[in-house]
Amino acid sequence: EDFLMFGLPMVVPIGLAIDGLVSGGRVFYAAGWSFGLPGAASIQILGAALLFVGLPLFTAGAYLTAKYVFSKTQDERILLQHGPYRYIRHPIYLAFVLLGIGFILLAQNYVALLVGGFLTAFTYPKEEEQKLIRGYGDMYCEYRRRTGAFLPRLRRGA
Repeated sequence: EDFLMFGLPMVVPIGLAIDGLVSGGRVFYAAGWSFGLPGAASIQILGAALLFVGLPLFTAGAYLTAKYVFSKTQDERILLQHGPYRYIRHPIYLAFVLLGIGFILLAQNYVALLVGGFLTAFTYPKEEEQKLIRGYGDMYCEYRRRTGAFLPRLRRGA
């Protein structure tokens, strides 16, 4: 399941890039493999913009998680509340979705639709949130109240 959700969506863009660079797109960009969308150039710019937002978001989230969570023992781990975690609880999952949609819009290729596996990342936070509640208790519940899962929470009267 992890390979389908995280591995395959990483392999597909690499395969499409290699096809484009090595064979000039004769395999996966041949007739029948690609679809043209109305306003294709504008849609590709939107796709590139999503990639430019998603990549740094993923990098920041992965770096902070590695530094403050996975490189520590269970007792030393902290509840991340800085960097992108200050505003949203799941920046890495949001990055997966942005990257997946961005890549599909940029490539406009049926093979790229396999990257839709990125979008299944929304199933993981439910399990993860329960573990965080058990591990951090009221501290996590307060953090969860203040922040949005994937988008910053708008504050009233602030």
